Amino acid sequence: MPAKGTHLSESAKMLLQVRNTKYHIVPEQKFGSWTAIRPAGTVYGQRRWICRCVCGQEKTVAVTHLINKNSTQCVACAGKELSKRRYCNRYAKGGTRVQWVERKMRELWDLQKGICPICVEPLSENLSECAWDHNHKTGEGRRLLHRGCNVFIGFIENHPGVVERSQEYLHA
Repeated sequence: MPAKGTHLSESAKMLLQVRNTKYHIVPEQKFGSWTAIRPAGTVYGQRRWICRCVCGQEKTVAVTHLINKNSTQCVACAGKELSKRRYCNRYAKGGTRVQWVERKMRELWDLQKGICPICVEPLSENLSECAWDHNHKTGEGRRLLHRGCNVFIGFIENHPGVVERSQEYLHA
């Protein structure tokens, strides 16, 4: 400890507090993609450090998250890493999940001859404008629909008796 009456900066005081605790973190220490820069104080009883990610983003991170490896990089880098893993994730039919979904939607479009089974109107050839209806209990896919028809089916499915009441209302 410094001599009595010696003036310490706020960051020096925080460093002394950190060294007297169970978790000893020093500036430039690495935690995954994070590099500890300086103490940032305590919030809700959790000591925090300003950390810099390899991409350059700086963020305040709780010491326990660094030590327990709950936080190893910024959100942007974590998202990029997750995207890479998903892209490499191969499905039984081959290709990535996105490729598999596009292939299944194209098969359904061909099977239905490009017609929506609800309104019997042509579906767009641009599959991103179509909705792949599915059973919410089993997760099993049903057919390709217009987005509006899919919303309509979902409403009917979630509100039993609405079709009968609507017909009675229209014929009254």
